[in-house]
Amino acid sequence: MLSQEQQEKQIAALLKKPENALCADCSSKSPCCNSCIYLGASLDFGVFVCMNCSGAHRSLGQSVTRIKSTKLDTWNRDWLWHMQLNNKMINQYF
Repeated sequence: MLSQEQQEKQIAALLKKPENALCADCSSKSPCCNSCIYLGASLDFGVFVCMNCSGAHRSLGQSVTRIKSTKLDTWNRDWLWHMQLNNKMINQYF
């Protein structure tokens, strides 16, 4: 597990990338706000999603996608590694 400080630094760096400025699902600008405690990340797809879309992903169940909060959950290095892809790249693929 990462310390809270390490986690915040690394997630903030990922969110500063222009490719992650919009929600991967609905294209709202919510993901660029790192101070939002409801910002979610889909570990299985490697994308950041807004509060509304993270709720929709959570309702699909963990067998489809695992959603973690960028603020409320404690992350490990593997999860951060999955997030090295970005919203734009994943959206182009799908």
